[in-house]
Amino acid sequence: MNKEIEAVISHQKKSEKVLFLIKWKGLPASENSWETPNSLGNSKILDDYQNNNLAQDSKKQKKKIVKILGAVKNNEKMFDFLVQYRDSNAPEIVPYQKMRENHLKCLLSYLEHYLTISSDPA
Repeated sequence: MNKEIEAVISHQKKSEKVLFLIKWKGLPASENSWETPNSLGNSKILDDYQNNNLAQDSKKQKKKIVKILGAVKNNEKMFDFLVQYRDSNAPEIVPYQKMRENHLKCLLSYLEHYLTISSDPA
């Protein structure tokens, strides 16, 4: 792989596969991409992320969200959400699919608040 990993931003599970959201060194955030571990090869940054985050993944799913702070469109034309968990100091990026699976009520509340529905028949 020609690009160098700057950071692993997030991860998500699709079927039985884990995908990692990668920030590439020297490229803007718009070039971030979802990658499989096999496509990334050996990387200390990826290993560190997996050791610190995947083991805690089941605990994070049980955490309560205090607030959804914002949303950003990802490369799959879906949204990732910046959320604040109750027992965490730092906000975390949560992919749409994970929000839908684990925090549906909170997600729907956020969307209802920020969606504008026009009743103008024009």
